[in-house]
Amino acid sequence: MLAAWRGELLGLVSVEVLCTQGPTGASTVVRLIRNAEIERAARVLVSRLGLSGFHGLDFILEEATGAPCLIELNARCTQLGHLILPGQGDLAGMLCRAIGVSGAGAAGMELPIDREVIAFFPQALAWNPDSPYMQQCHHDVPWSEPELVRELLRDSWAERRWLTRIYNRLRGSERSPVPNPVSFLRLAASSGRPAAPVISNPVGQMPDVR
Repeated sequence: MLAAWRGELLGLVSVEVLCTQGPTGASTVVRLIRNAEIERAARVLVSRLGLSGFHGLDFILEEATGAPCLIELNARCTQLGHLILPGQGDLAGMLCRAIGVSGAGAAGMELPIDREVIAFFPQALAWNPDSPYMQQCHHDVPWSEPELVRELLRDSWAERRWLTRIYNRLRGSERSPVPNPVSFLRLAASSGRPAAPVISNPVGQMPDVR
C-alpha cells in the first residue's frame, strides 16, 4: 500500500503474504519486506498518473528469483494503512499531514512495530489460531479502542440476524469463523497487554460472542 499526494510518493508499506483466508482469500498473516523494484514501480506509477490518496499494488513474486511482477493497481485503502513502521510512521498520518490535517494518524498513540511478521486482527485469530507465526508476530490489535476490540470479536451484523443464521444452518453454508475469546485472552496475556479493559468476564464466564 502507498500514500501519495499530487504525484508525489509519501510512503510505502510492502508485505509478503504468509497466511490467507483459504486458498484464494484475503491475507491474515504477512511479513514486511523491502524491495527496490516494488518501490521503483510505485514511484513511477504515482508520478506518471499524478496519483493522490491511498492505493494498493498487487505483485506476484517469482518463486525462483523473488522478482516482483505487477498485476493490479487499486485506488483504495488496504490493511496496511495504519501500521506504524520505525523511521516512517503510518501512511494515514502521512497523507493527513500532506493535506494539512494536524494531529492525525496513529503514530502518536501506538509504538512502532518491532517485528517483521504481522497478524491481522481478528482474521488471523479466527482463521489461523494454531499457526506457528502466532507466537512470534506483531498482533494488529487496536488495544487503545477496547470497545472496537469487543465488537470485532463478534460475528458481523449480517451473520447475527436470526434469519441469516437459520438460512446458513439449513443450507450448511460455510462462513468465516468467529475468533475464539479464550484464544484472544491467551493472546493478550502473551503480548503483555491487559485483557481486563477489553473483556471483563473471567475465562469461564465469557459472554456469547454471536
